[in-house]
Amino acid sequence: MASDDEDVPDSGAVFTFGKSRFSDNKFWIRDDAVIHLACGDEHSAVVTENGKLYTFGSNDWGQLGHGSTAQFPSPKLVKRLKPEKVRVVAAGRNHTIVSTESGKLYSFGCGSDGQLGHGSCEDSTVPKAIESLPDQQYKKLACGADFTAAITAEGKLYTWGSSSEGQAGQGDEDCVVPTHLKLRGKVVAVACGYYHMAVVTDDGSLYTCGENENGKLGLDDSQLSDTSQLQKLFSVNEQVITVACGGNHTVAVTSSGKLYTFGQGDHGQLGHGSSLLECPTPKQVTSLGNIHVRYVACGESHTAIVTKHGNLYTCGDGRHGKLGMGEESFSNLFKLEKVTRFDDFMVQKVACGGCHTLVTAVKTIENNDGTDSEAEAEKDILAASISSTKSLQDVVDGPSCNRGRLATTLPAGGAARNKRRQRNIESLGNSIGGGSLPPMNKSTLPPLSRTLPALKKELSKEEKMPVNPLDMSTLPKISREEQGRGSLYSFCNVHV
Repeated sequence: MASDDEDVPDSGAVFTFGKSRFSDNKFWIRDDAVIHLACGDEHSAVVTENGKLYTFGSNDWGQLGHGSTAQFPSPKLVKRLKPEKVRVVAAGRNHTIVSTESGKLYSFGCGSDGQLGHGSCEDSTVPKAIESLPDQQYKKLACGADFTAAITAEGKLYTWGSSSEGQAGQGDEDCVVPTHLKLRGKVVAVACGYYHMAVVTDDGSLYTCGENENGKLGLDDSQLSDTSQLQKLFSVNEQVITVACGGNHTVAVTSSGKLYTFGQGDHGQLGHGSSLLECPTPKQVTSLGNIHVRYVACGESHTAIVTKHGNLYTCGDGRHGKLGMGEESFSNLFKLEKVTRFDDFMVQKVACGGCHTLVTAVKTIENNDGTDSEAEAEKDILAASISSTKSLQDVVDGPSCNRGRLATTLPAGGAARNKRRQRNIESLGNSIGGGSLPPMNKSTLPPLSRTLPALKKELSKEEKMPVNPLDMSTLPKISREEQGRGSLYSFCNVHV
């Protein structure tokens, strides 16, 4: 274990890596472990065991909920929610939504498409209750670029916001207040990409809707005439239990722990290798062998999974170090690889943003690989990775996340979206942060360089562990008011 991990409390820590708008700092919250994570395009949020919400990062639209548009480089308590106990949080491109123990939904940030659910298209820099819904418990929340979804404890699905691409599943009508979306069976999981949505019901069925570019809906050709309504996928022959959506790809986990991916894979985010850069229907990631997948998250162009044994694997766009492979390893990964940074930890959850990743993990006394078939499969994957000499000529360039602060970073997928957003672009000016969405009328940005997946060599234990360049003894701690039991660590080329 690295020496700078010695002060990680028994309750665990939150690790962040990649590009995001916060400083190179190390935080901890004594007596209040972090239990939930969310990543937006360039902002992040964490919920603690005691129901406190902390946010940090980009704040051009007030998506941090602190009453201003000032950026906060360190996790800051959202004071307006102190009277409530926050339980779940989700983050979109420029907005945030939370559910509380009392059964309320609060949203804040950009509301230009009705994604806040307040009955208007106004922004809000502070948490504002969604009054049109009765108080009830919400177990899952999800945010896209300009729309939002929520699942009640009874399995009802509500969506609202933009329907420019049919992403809210409500046809082509925008909804400025939450609207019940009826499905056969109870809804158990929902995920929002930038402009598409995926839903799982209690019988293990998977449904998708929204923009279909690059095959990210996974639908048959006969189903593509109307993608503004949720349609069932028939190409996964076992029960799906959870799903995640990226910018142009979708990932599903089955009840047996298998992983299926589909959509765009030019960065390796599908995990099928460099020879398959787009997949229009769900395809099992066979390179995982017998590894049992428990949890999955998607960023714009990267994917992360947590296994049954608490190991973290990542693949996709490696720029800015968001895959967690070390400070000098920014190459794309076309197959899922284990993040050895957490060899001495049990990973609990992972969240992926536009160009950054958050992970919660606790220390383990013994190696968490175990001795079962999953551990053996992990060894086989490592051996195959080391001995691989596959040609890299099929690798292509991908969009860069390093785009600075652009005035027109809203992505386009069709004439409908262009027409809807044209009225907003002039008013945005230079206020939009350097988001991770492609520019108008472009599905990808011009490549900055040819990024190849790195060939592996066998490394010693010491070489596998990235060195934290920060002098942790000189870094500030958060105030007594915001202290608690969890820790927040920042490492690996984090940018302000």
